[in-house]
Amino acid sequence: AVVGDVIPGGPAWSAGVRPGVVLATYGGQRLRTFSDLKQEVILAPRGEEAAIEVVRGGQPVTFRVAPALEFDDEAS
Repeated sequence: AVVGDVIPGGPAWSAGVRPGVVLATYGGQRLRTFSDLKQEVILAPRGEEAAIEVVRGGQPVTFRVAPALEFDDEAS
């Protein structure tokens, strides 16, 4: 799944995730779609860090993020 939007100042932005990267894994779980990421984040305890791996410029990059926001079903 390709990242479209990242909320400036949010956990992903703060970790360095930017639009255009390809999501690979979150917390060790493979991500095939944005919905996969959404499900993993919903299940994650707030404030607990997890590794998210993305592919940027053909190279894997791993960030540490701590979910802090709830997903708004109307926005997705």
